[in-house]
Amino acid sequence: MLKTLFYSLKKSKKINKISKVIGDTSGSDGVGYEGFEKRMEAANKRQEAKEALFDLVMNDPQSSKIIGRHEVGRATIEMAYDRLVEAGAAQWAGGHFVPVSSVVYPFCLDYLLENLKKEDNEFYRVAHRLLLYFRNNEVGKVED
Repeated sequence: MLKTLFYSLKKSKKINKISKVIGDTSGSDGVGYEGFEKRMEAANKRQEAKEALFDLVMNDPQSSKIIGRHEVGRATIEMAYDRLVEAGAAQWAGGHFVPVSSVVYPFCLDYLLENLKKEDNEFYRVAHRLLLYFRNNEVGKVED
């Protein structure tokens, strides 16, 4: 029990750190060479954070069960994340950066993978549902 609690706290700290880096757009300011350097540095930090995110998801025991049940790999998790971003879910809601929390929390990951093959016009509803899930501070299984 205590081991699970410490693991959960450590995981939560990692998620918060990753979310802050990926969800931060302040490094995109500036013009000229200085602005370019800032944007490149911010992009590199976001890419490193995304790699850490996908490592976390793939190595998490709860997420691994869901990934195994859906018979997918890291590339599919990355694609799911990208689809959420493309569908407009790259925003903060209820203290969560939605694409990050959607792939890292098991109930959300399960919902996302169940609906990943939907066409774009239907997938927008999936992204919106996850946005509402976090905005409304819901817990448990994601229901349509």
